Amino acid sequence: MLNFWDSFGDVLTIRANKATTEHGLDLRSLDRSKAKTYKEADVVYRFNDFGFRSNDFSNISKDDSLLFVGCSITEGIGLPYEHIWSNQLTQMLNQGEKKFRAFNMSLAGTGLDTMFRNIFILIKNLEKVPHSVFLLIPPLYRMETFVSEKLEDDEFVYFFNPFNKRDSANKFWHDKKTANINLRERFHYAYGQLLFLQDFLESRGIKLYISLWDFGEYRPGEKRKLDYFKENLPLPLRRDYLNSEFKKTSTSTEFPQEIAKDLFHPGPNSHFDFAVSVYNELLKREQ
Repeated sequence: MLNFWDSFGDVLTIRANKATTEHGLDLRSLDRSKAKTYKEADVVYRFNDFGFRSNDFSNISKDDSLLFVGCSITEGIGLPYEHIWSNQLTQMLNQGEKKFRAFNMSLAGTGLDTMFRNIFILIKNLEKVPHSVFLLIPPLYRMETFVSEKLEDDEFVYFFNPFNKRDSANKFWHDKKTANINLRERFHYAYGQLLFLQDFLESRGIKLYISLWDFGEYRPGEKRKLDYFKENLPLPLRRDYLNSEFKKTSTSTEFPQEIAKDLFHPGPNSHFDFAVSVYNELLKREQ
């Protein structure tokens, strides 16, 4: 049997070091065998026929189906399926009279381009219409494009990050100027995508809820990209925006694990906090 976690090798050490700054956990000084994370057998990945970590899309219905869309956080990398915020939120909602089922259309490392295309195909072409769509917006600098020649991993579709100077050596996209891509234009493009999605879903009677996680990478003295996004959010989108921010760190003790199994992604308590925040806001909206 393939040991998924052993495949990380030295990369696991790099991720543990990075987690020190991104999650506030001093994992470098911990024996990883004693780190508060999951056992290997706790995290199982099962995918449906379309390659998503989700229940079968053929069971989606307008009456009781919630569709969750995002990147690695919402896909639940390094977490048991039931600990992802989408499933925790669905369990909270099911405490009431109406019962919902969660469907997950998230892919690690992807951005709005990929998410909108997948939602459009699911609803327009496959004619699967959920009750609501919850979109946890990924970093807006993630773009999907095609290249004319093969990359080293023989992939034609390439997701690249023009704000990340660590990628500056990539021969296809990066030089000294691309790291300074116009942030305002990128946000306006994202707003246009969100407005299109809002109209597309509303025309089919589907509710849309959007929220954010802090996609950082800003220079000292620079406004957080997350704050810039919220301050400039177009008026039509504000009714769909949830004032709930996914945070990478948590003070909750609902779960004993501090961090995901890959020692990089947020742990289950961050997912729990976010699910509670979204649940409380949804309750307020129903009052």
